[in-house]
Amino acid sequence: MTGVAKKTIEILIVEDNEGDKIIIEQAFQRAATPYRLSIVTDGQQAIDFLKKQKQYNQAPDIHMIILDINLPRKSGMEVLQEVRSNLKTQQIPVIILTSSQSQRDIGAFYKNHANCFLTKPIRLDEFNSILNKMVDFWLGVVQLPQMAI
Repeated sequence: MTGVAKKTIEILIVEDNEGDKIIIEQAFQRAATPYRLSIVTDGQQAIDFLKKQKQYNQAPDIHMIILDINLPRKSGMEVLQEVRSNLKTQQIPVIILTSSQSQRDIGAFYKNHANCFLTKPIRLDEFNSILNKMVDFWLGVVQLPQMAI
């Protein structure tokens, strides 16, 4: 049986912290699954990217979103709610990656159908460990939905 080429997983990272963006990018470098990261730094850019508006009119269809909750212009909650209310994007897995440990935040994001809520640890080694597990799970174990074109 001949090998079948794996489809490239398109991932949108919505993160305004430069250091966190670099750490997240590094975690994906060890993934065996082909992937491409697109990064935006605020909630409005995320919505424009997903809707292929403004400078993002050539944006790829996204298979997974990694979303911070404390963002400029539109909050992570506003982004999640827009993703879930749009028929074209509502099936995209949304992983919340934030510094918040608030039970109120955790409950609110799951209530609005986040797929996963991860808290960024303060220690770099712990943050790397969580990111590596996230990448292994979402790119190595999970079957992601194919996006409608």
